[in-house]
Amino acid sequence: MTCHKPMLEALHQQGVRLTAQRALILEDLYHHRGHRTAEDIFRDVSGRLPGLNHTTVYRTLELLTDAHVVTTFHSPEGTIGYELVQGGGEPHHHLHCRACGAEVALDLEPVDALRQEILARAGFHADLDHLVITGLCASCAARQHK
Repeated sequence: MTCHKPMLEALHQQGVRLTAQRALILEDLYHHRGHRTAEDIFRDVSGRLPGLNHTTVYRTLELLTDAHVVTTFHSPEGTIGYELVQGGGEPHHHLHCRACGAEVALDLEPVDALRQEILARAGFHADLDHLVITGLCASCAARQHK
């Protein structure tokens, strides 16, 4: 039994047909936690599955996103990142350094406070379940200010 087998079974219960390509892409996301691009995934999986093409990777990632197994984010560079939904879909947030690429988990409290402030000021119910804030980590910021 593979470690990502429960995810495959959940997809099957949603009526998603399980293919070798889908299973390998899901396995890759499971073993490489964090934000990954479609190109990262293609590079890792194509060696194990000859004949795999970029279109299949993109379509599979779209299907997994629609099935709420994968979440996406848009980087300031214009790329789309993919990540497995964590902990049953619980909100999670990251700080992403645009200089060195480091990622740090962000506690829920500041984002929950922001959500409440937006609601109080604008009556707007913001979807802030997966937030990526881009900026500079302390080390990169210190180097830039020298």
